Amino acid sequence: MTLAVKCVVKFDGAGFWTNTVKGKRASCTANDRTAAERLASRLFGEGKATVEQQQDEPGDRDNYIASRWLLTGEALLTDQEKGHA
Repeated sequence: MTLAVKCVVKFDGAGFWTNTVKGKRASCTANDRTAAERLASRLFGEGKATVEQQQDEPGDRDNYIASRWLLTGEALLTDQEKGHA
């Protein structure tokens, strides 16, 4: 069963950071895609998720939202797996 979660990446002038999804968040100083990919790895495991950019919504720029993403994977990491990921 494939799971999908949405996230937004904001830019604060110093870096890109995601919203919190399932208690996890990620950041990157280089670009928004890397921040979204890091969040996907924390949620689904490294290399076990796909990351697809979504269309901007009205007002995103005014709210410092750099981009929107759809993260998909087979299953969220369990607490036990998170220690080994």
